[in-house]
Amino acid sequence: MGARGSGPKRPRTFKIYADARDPGHRLTTGQNDMRIERRYTTDGQSPYAGISFRLTKSEIRNPDGSVVFRLDDVEVPEFWSQVASDVLAQKYFRKAGVAAALKKVEEE
Repeated sequence: MGARGSGPKRPRTFKIYADARDPGHRLTTGQNDMRIERRYTTDGQSPYAGISFRLTKSEIRNPDGSVVFRLDDVEVPEFWSQVASDVLAQKYFRKAGVAAALKKVEEE
C-alpha cells in the first residue's frame, strides 16, 4: 500500500456491547452510542397477545387420492389461508426421509 488515502476504502466496523440493565436498550460502541427503540411490541406483553389462532389440518394427496402426508391440529394465525397453513405444516413440521409410521420387522 502507498500513502494514506490510496487504495480501496475499508468499511468502518464497530464492536457493539449491549447492557441488559439499561432500560433504553443502549448499545455502546466505544466511540458512538446507538439507541434501539421498541416498535410493534409492548414491554411486558407477549408479541403474540394480539393475534388470534385456530387449529387446522394439512394433507398431501396423490392423484389417486391416497394420503402422503397428514398433520392434525396445526395451530396457525386465524387470518392465514389454508395454503399458508399447508406450507407451514408440510415444509417445516415434516422431517424428510422419516417414515410417518413404523413397521415391525422380524428379528432373527
